[in-house]
Amino acid sequence: MSNANKPTTRTASKLAAVASPKVAPSSASSSSSNDDIITTLLSLHLKTDIVKLSFLFAELKAENNFLKSEVEFLKDKVLKLEFLDFPASSSSVVTRVFQETFERERCSTNLLVYRISESFAESTSQRITDDKSAFEKIVAPLIGNLPAHYKLVRLGKAQPKTTRPLKIIFESKECASNILFKYYDVKKNGTNLPPNSRIAKDKTLLQRTLLRHCHSELDRRTRAGEVGLQIAHINGLPKVVSIRPKDGNFNQRPIINNP
Repeated sequence: MSNANKPTTRTASKLAAVASPKVAPSSASSSSSNDDIITTLLSLHLKTDIVKLSFLFAELKAENNFLKSEVEFLKDKVLKLEFLDFPASSSSVVTRVFQETFERERCSTNLLVYRISESFAESTSQRITDDKSAFEKIVAPLIGNLPAHYKLVRLGKAQPKTTRPLKIIFESKECASNILFKYYDVKKNGTNLPPNSRIAKDKTLLQRTLLRHCHSELDRRTRAGEVGLQIAHINGLPKVVSIRPKDGNFNQRPIINNP
């Protein structure tokens, strides 16, 4: 046979490759490959679920905070309406007005002192003596001589690890006002009663309720993102006001904000 009729080496190799059967991958290799694919898919699916749950949790948290703020706002509104819902009759209104006027006049002779160490002596007279000594020791060096006659009363029920406010009852409102003025004067100059004590006016039930409502409103609006707010007394009534200055004028009066 001539060389022209003989298949070349390359042609022979191709024919052998076509004629020979293809070898299928082993079952172990195929199973391993499938397991890897399933593991990868499960991992991607799990990551996607985690991201979705994170977004869902953030949305639920924000919604919960909003609902809590709304509930506190509604509770404050209900409290205010329940307390200030005077009867329709004019006689009842007049009675309430006279009662509030009398209570304010009575409170005008009193001062409240907070965080003055409390005596736990067994004798009532000894506790009063100890409270008076503690009060005079702290207050007298800052505001001068105290009146010769005044009374002291601890407010509330005695409890461990709790210092009750001390009510100071003077003989006249001028005496109480004078001491309060001196206290504010030394406080304005950077001096305070140790240890972190403070003096405040005595308040009626209505005044305390209105002030508590203002504090709740201040907290609610602050949580909602408002800034530059404080509580100021306008015509004797506490209100939440804005202290944000306009055009850099820090000497202007607060702006009243009614939500």
